[in-house]
Amino acid sequence: SYVLSCRSDVRWVMVDPWKQAEPDSSYKKSGDLVADLSQDQMDAAMNHAVKAVEFAGERVRVLRNTSEEAASLVPDGTFDLVFIDADHSYETTKRDIELWAPKVKPGGILGGHDYNNPDYPQWGVARAVTEFAVSHVKEVELDREFTWFITL
Repeated sequence: SYVLSCRSDVRWVMVDPWKQAEPDSSYKKSGDLVADLSQDQMDAAMNHAVKAVEFAGERVRVLRNTSEEAASLVPDGTFDLVFIDADHSYETTKRDIELWAPKVKPGGILGGHDYNNPDYPQWGVARAVTEFAVSHVKEVELDREFTWFITL
């Protein structure tokens, strides 16, 4: 919401299924505390997120979809920035990067959260990001709060 309040030219798309994790999913096994939330708690989290950005009105679009479902709704080359902060497993992070990198405009930025978060060494974010960067001959820039960015 900070970015939306500072920049009136920013349009924001929030993608999340806000769905309780399946017991045998990689997300549930990841140790992420959000993966332990009930469906009622996930619904409350969605309502909180939507309320936090409602001041921006039509500049915000909420897609209560999986990453794959939402990516299929968005044309390639649409966004200046895509920020990934979802299931932190290697497999899911790799898939999110594959799905969303094409949605970034040339010269735009693909980024995310939890790169080498020391509280969760079992997460696969750093591995997935690094593999993508190496395979595309791109540099990974790291910033505060375990964020990562790649200029495409």
